[in-house]
Amino acid sequence: MQINMNRINENKCIVSIDNLDLYFSYDTIIAFRNKGKLCCSENQWSNTTGKFLNEIQPDKSKRMPAAEFNDLLESLHIDCTSQR
Repeated sequence: MQINMNRINENKCIVSIDNLDLYFSYDTIIAFRNKGKLCCSENQWSNTTGKFLNEIQPDKSKRMPAAEFNDLLESLHIDCTSQR
């Protein structure tokens, strides 16, 4: 298993675990790419997080509701219950 962390700035980070990329804004996963497929949550946070979401997925119609996004994360065995 290979794990890499790319800290973009103090509030943005991408953690890569093999074929999975987790996009963090502050301490919350806001998007992920699994085996090349991007899944991105709708913005339910701050303007700063919204800007990062725009960098990750500019097409807002391709973002998914938070509940659906969290279900997909959980299907990858990633616990998102502690996220803010």
